[in-house]
Amino acid sequence: DFHVVVNNKQKRLRRVFLFENFIVFSKELPSDTDLKYRTKHVVGMHEIGLTPYSTQEPLKCHVWTPEATFAMYSDTPAEAESWSKSISNILWGQLKQIKRDRDMSRMRKTRGAARTRGAFPRSRK
Repeated sequence: DFHVVVNNKQKRLRRVFLFENFIVFSKELPSDTDLKYRTKHVVGMHEIGLTPYSTQEPLKCHVWTPEATFAMYSDTPAEAESWSKSISNILWGQLKQIKRDRDMSRMRKTRGAARTRGAFPRSRK
């Protein structure tokens, strides 16, 4: 659980779920039997920026989008560092995948252009 401030408004307790493609900020609802949550914000990983925890503010990290800033306050510096690293690892992994996809696309285009010019001999069957 984090105390989350959205766009410099009041601090609220939120359960934060981190997925490969989304971060979900939710509110736990009172229930006698099961855990129930109300989704408050869903943010796509493709649209976020991250300002990780720092030594000046070891309990806080920021996740931001063009529309909103989410200041996440943890209970311990280790928890803030863990979340920052997890989010950062996902973002770096997605960036690497985008670069691989772009490079593969360029290679296919280059091969296709070379074949149409007759640069590669045709295989005989």
